[in-house]
Amino acid sequence: MNDLICGIVRVVVVTDTKAWVESEAKSACGSCAMAKGCGTKVISGYFGKNAAPFEMANDFEGAVGDRLEIGIENTAILKASALIYLLPLAGLVIGAILGAALNTSDIFSAGLGLIGLMAGFFLARHLSAATSIMPVFLKKLESTEEKQ
Repeated sequence: MNDLICGIVRVVVVTDTKAWVESEAKSACGSCAMAKGCGTKVISGYFGKNAAPFEMANDFEGAVGDRLEIGIENTAILKASALIYLLPLAGLVIGAILGAALNTSDIFSAGLGLIGLMAGFFLARHLSAATSIMPVFLKKLESTEEKQ
């Protein structure tokens, strides 16, 4: 089995075959001595709590409110990152080199680079839709509401 990146999620919607889950915010920030001047705390305050729910297979017979530990393969994350970031960058570079090879003006080369960048984004979007990064269920966790 490949290495997994693990995380804790809460089930928000359940259907017969799919479950929609959202990540739980980590509460580590604010407890260290640098909490007042920490940029990570500020950034996580803006982005950490508003993560959109994502879909996974309901092979754990879950119910709304269940806390789960899930994992995503490292290789899947690396492939998706390369697809999303490197393909548009490659389009930009190829377009700019093509413009320079045609011995045209710098504006035309920049324009071809921009067209290559947009083509890379378009291609990355369509290829990433075909490539699924589905998290896998690892185990159910004790709910925090049950402890109280």
